[in-house]
Amino acid sequence: MTRLEELLYNLTAVIIRYHDKQSSKPLVVESDKGELRKKVHASAVDIIKSTKTDFKSRLDDLIKASTDESSSTRRHFLKYILHEIIFLKAQLDRKSSYEPEQLDELKKQLSQLFTDFKKLMTTPKSTTCTVHHSELAPKESPAIALSGLINTGYTGGEICNSGLYLNEEVLIPFSIYTNSSQKEINAVAEQISTELQNALLVSELTHKTQQLCTTNSEQQQSLKLLSTQNHELDTKLKEAQAKQKVLLGTILIEKSRAQKREEELSTINFDQKQVISELKQKIVDLSEQASLEELSDSENEGSKRTYGFFGSMI
Repeated sequence: MTRLEELLYNLTAVIIRYHDKQSSKPLVVESDKGELRKKVHASAVDIIKSTKTDFKSRLDDLIKASTDESSSTRRHFLKYILHEIIFLKAQLDRKSSYEPEQLDELKKQLSQLFTDFKKLMTTPKSTTCTVHHSELAPKESPAIALSGLINTGYTGGEICNSGLYLNEEVLIPFSIYTNSSQKEINAVAEQISTELQNALLVSELTHKTQQLCTTNSEQQQSLKLLSTQNHELDTKLKEAQAKQKVLLGTILIEKSRAQKREEELSTINFDQKQVISELKQKIVDLSEQASLEELSDSENEGSKRTYGFFGSMI
């Protein structure tokens, strides 16, 4: 629990305790003071965190139930406390961290709040003092006049019930006293503001880290998918290269065979040409030889005829 959250619940406890003191139907019934405060704080947390009932309406009802026209000064005080509760709840519900100027303004408002509480604790009920509504907007906080919390009558303690509850629930837990210096008050406001800012920054960084983790996880899944796809493509490429290698080997073998057949056919063709040439030459030679033989036979036949004619003449 941050100190700001503690301040929020403690201020709520002030309203509850005042209500239970004045009302015939108290929210918490307990004789032991230590146990009473624990139960009051648990009730305060329940009211602030309730999702069924609006805390502003619930606390406003408690204020109305515990005050009337005769106690209007206490009603104004409790309404002032309620306004500060609403302001603190808005800071607690923030999702983003403060800008530097906003953080400085928060410190200023919290410091003013504790200063006003201290002022009320040192002002008699018969006198009013100026206090301020906390606002984070860049403007002066609205000022209101409230009666002090010191008893001026002859009965009762030194401080009234409202002052007693404010002192026990808020000032003492945050080490604010009537003699506290402004420097000490500023230090408390600084601590509360810085702690809240750090909590918001941690929340932002945690959210950003979760987003980055989610993105990183998605990228890892994408990377894993791409790695699988690349592995599959590598396998297909190797298979294709292997098939291509086999195909290339087959083509080279076929080419070698074709080249060998070409060489063989070329040799056969050359040999056949030689044979053809030789045959042609033989044909020519034989043709010439036949022609010569025919001519020789013709000449011999002619000679025989001549000799026979002249022989008969003899």
